[in-house]
Amino acid sequence: MPQRGELFGTGKFGKSDINTHLVGTYRDHLIQLYMYYYDMYSYKFHLIVSQINLPKDYGGIIIKPKKTLTSRNLKHKKIDGYTKFEFEWPDFNKRYEVYATDADKLATFKLLNRAFMSYLYDTDANIAIEVTDNVVYLYWELQSFPMFDYRIMMKILLKACRELKL
Repeated sequence: MPQRGELFGTGKFGKSDINTHLVGTYRDHLIQLYMYYYDMYSYKFHLIVSQINLPKDYGGIIIKPKKTLTSRNLKHKKIDGYTKFEFEWPDFNKRYEVYATDADKLATFKLLNRAFMSYLYDTDANIAIEVTDNVVYLYWELQSFPMFDYRIMMKILLKACRELKL
């Protein structure tokens, strides 16, 4: 399990778990879908995660909703080395918080555009994006039957691939 970033940074071997893992390729890029249990013994904090490996390193980027639909935070923690950014887009700033390790790399991240972020918000307002080096993670709290969530997440992942021009 990765140790960097916010999503997996608090995970622990023997306590956290990745399950129901699907692996494949899309236009020669590795993509994965899985469930992540922060604490596999309580199953209180479980996410559905999709990830894609990119040809470019973006450092660290976190784009997360300010709150879930149930008005609680998504177990985020403060990470050293990340700076908070705001944009000239008031609706976006009301809905999301953005943190990054490098402002220049954040500026070139192709998923951070009005069309894609509006699509993401309209599809499910609870989806978060994290980039760790060259890996993009899209995730949200497991909502219903996993296969239904997998279908939605796969649709989002394919749209993200098109936005990233992969």
